[in-house]
Amino acid sequence: MNLVRFLWHNREVSLGWVMRPLAACCLVACCLGPAVVRAEWREVGGTWGLDEVAQHEGGAVLQDLDGDRRLDLVVNADDGTHVYRNEGGRFEEITPEVLLGGSWRQVLVADLNHDGLPDLARTSNHAVEIHVSSLADPAQPFAGEVYRLDAEAHPGLDVEGMGLLDWNDDGWLDLILPIQNETLRVLENPADGSAAFTLA
Repeated sequence: MNLVRFLWHNREVSLGWVMRPLAACCLVACCLGPAVVRAEWREVGGTWGLDEVAQHEGGAVLQDLDGDRRLDLVVNADDGTHVYRNEGGRFEEITPEVLLGGSWRQVLVADLNHDGLPDLARTSNHAVEIHVSSLADPAQPFAGEVYRLDAEAHPGLDVEGMGLLDWNDDGWLDLILPIQNETLRVLENPADGSAAFTLA
């Protein structure tokens, strides 16, 4: 049976085919016939220095923040957004003070101002914040300029989520915001390297 026919008749396996961790399992299933693939998960948070993260709620992002080819962790909590550096086998909290406070529901990390450093955007029900990293202190992520949009300045703002998209094709990432009982709104990137996004 060729690969196309195999994927067509086994569509639930085809998703795993394109994912690296499952590629070998799919190859075995294709060559040896029907097989049961079982993944085992174990709790290692405490061992890795992430025991407190289990108490956090909200969004989380895994991304290499410092260019060492290890995935670091950014996670929302009911007391702010916490940053953990991957030290290779354990995580060390390096949260800048500016990220503490407030309860946040979603977080995204991307280079929003084209300086080569990761920046952070986060949402709560009635606010959006953008924190850019500073070239003056790249070891302290997201501790630079801050932009805030909230319901005080925009009555009725009730953010349900957040996404990244270059919606106007200018080469700069904008933020897409689904607003409850409304349509999508866009926080447009100023395209000047600052965090002064504007609500379109």
